[in-house]
Amino acid sequence: SYKEAAEVWNLYHNRHFTQEQLNVLRMRGQPPETFNVIKMLARMLVGYFSTVTNTVVARPVNPRDTELAGLLNDTIKAVFDDNRFDMLGDQIKLSGLLTGVLACETNVRDSGERDQFNRPINEIDHSYVPTHELVFDPSAKESDYSDARFLHRHRWMSEDRVKKLLGDSAIEK
Repeated sequence: SYKEAAEVWNLYHNRHFTQEQLNVLRMRGQPPETFNVIKMLARMLVGYFSTVTNTVVARPVNPRDTELAGLLNDTIKAVFDDNRFDMLGDQIKLSGLLTGVLACETNVRDSGERDQFNRPINEIDHSYVPTHELVFDPSAKESDYSDARFLHRHRWMSEDRVKKLLGDSAIEK
């Protein structure tokens, strides 16, 4: 859940104590020290997973699909290389280790360029989605959310951005 993910991220970033607990420690003259095993183990595992081969591979279903699978593999590699997926992937893996959720957003956008037949050349962008921006269907029963009806992503937007996207009347509502 969102609350569990927030708690795990707090532990990862050494935010182990509540303000009340910090006040008690301060009154006793004790430093709020912790030995962060979570961060140490998470970094070790992400480092390990970064050194082993783990990538997306398109495999042919039939012998006639071999050429298409090769093309898809080249495309996947080019997209990952263009988006620095080696670094982005580590961020996604860390989130998966800590919260159990691996999330990224993929968008296709116009590069502004055209090919020899005047067709638009598109680019594919990947970005990490922090778990605190995700809300899963609360009626889902399966631990992997395979029975979820929706996944909602929310992001905070400034008032200026809302006005730019939706107009001044959106703020008044």
